Amino acid sequence: MGLGLGLGLGLCLGLGLGLGLVVEKMNKKQFKQHRKTLGLTQQQLAELMGITNVYISYLETGKRIINVRIANHIKLLIKLGK
Repeated sequence: MGLGLGLGLGLCLGLGLGLGLVVEKMNKKQFKQHRKTLGLTQQQLAELMGITNVYISYLETGKRIINVRIANHIKLLIKLGK
């Protein structure tokens, strides 16, 4: 594993903040379901995550890959209750 990949993975793991989050893949259906579980629109979730609502739409339609940072961020929001 290269240094850059190791540092990136460490930063992604650090997002869990000891709340029992793990790095795992998330598909578009799971992502959309998590958003609905939170009771948020694409725009509201985008604002919480610091990304655009267009990017949220791309994630939910499979036009973009859901990376570890995004997956952990939405899981953290669920764990914290928004």
